[in-house]
Amino acid sequence: MQPHKIFSHTGILINFTLLVTGLFFLFYGLVAAKEFLAPLVLAFILAILTFPLANKLESKGMKRIWTSIINILILLILAGLFFLVISWQMKTIVDDWEDIKETILPKIEKVEAFILQHTPMEEGELDEYKSDMGVGEEEDEAEEEGEEEEGNEDNGEKGEQAMAVIGEAAGFLTDLLITFVYIFFFIHFRNRFKQFILKLFDKEKQAEVREIISKSANVVQHYLIGRLLLMIVLVVLYGVGLWISGVENFIVVSIIASILSLIPFIGNFFGYILAMAMGVFSGGDMTTLIGVTITFLFVQFLDSYILQPIVLGGKLNVHPFFIIVSVILGNAIWGIVGMILAIPIFAIITVVSRNVPAFGAFGYLFSSDEKEE
Repeated sequence: MQPHKIFSHTGILINFTLLVTGLFFLFYGLVAAKEFLAPLVLAFILAILTFPLANKLESKGMKRIWTSIINILILLILAGLFFLVISWQMKTIVDDWEDIKETILPKIEKVEAFILQHTPMEEGELDEYKSDMGVGEEEDEAEEEGEEEEGNEDNGEKGEQAMAVIGEAAGFLTDLLITFVYIFFFIHFRNRFKQFILKLFDKEKQAEVREIISKSANVVQHYLIGRLLLMIVLVVLYGVGLWISGVENFIVVSIIASILSLIPFIGNFFGYILAMAMGVFSGGDMTTLIGVTITFLFVQFLDSYILQPIVLGGKLNVHPFFIIVSVILGNAIWGIVGMILAIPIFAIITVVSRNVPAFGAFGYLFSSDEKEE
């Protein structure tokens, strides 16, 4: 197509229509293929994280099969430790649930009184809403009376809920197993995949493609290792602050808050809300809530202005606006997993755009370089 035809009214309309149609089917396909693609892409990103260790072990004469197994074992141990800490803390919460209920019920009653006094909602509407949420007085009375028919229905519902939980757990474990199988093959056959990509291009272009692959892997490794280090630091800082503030189960809250920090901007807010809720559940007064607020403000200041510039530096080189866009888009496509994978994937897209002349304009747009022409 000639340039004057491309920039004519008809040419612009056709190209815009093709772009929108292509993006629609691309994102629709990604959503539809989530069950297959999400574990595969997650495994690919995690495998990139292990490449430096695998290369170092192989340079010392270790066979590739053993380097792949060692890297998988390291990832399995880290995942096992994480789930062990979470399950231990969740067990503590379950054991203390009766005490938590006794602490929180008076606060809920105060909230209900405030709602009835300051909003148009009537008591009947509030009771109906509570009944729909499973906390209504009717269900409590039914449990106290112990009616046989309703007891059978409750048992049936509990059985269905138990089966649903078992099904979700089985699905999660299956996805986890598949992900680690993918990681193993990505590590073990990484050179084959790299050679496949190189063979897609002419020999005179392969050096340039090899450099782009290297830069993409480096930016992902730098980001993931930096985020892991920051998460460890955040767990310690959050843990100390929440412990001083008097929040029970501060370890699990600190771990979850640090994991949520993988989601830029909004993750820290949800971590703060969780810490505030746990402060209330543990019977904390206003001093506890103020302590939680000061902890998160102080840690976020350190994270944003001191820790991230030192640990991550400017190597990611992605504009903050497109970080937000990529995270929101990742959530729309693959949910939480998409939000976590959004930044490293978009960092790869930015590296490719900056190094391929045809996409140079996008590379300039996506980058965080302060220089503007």
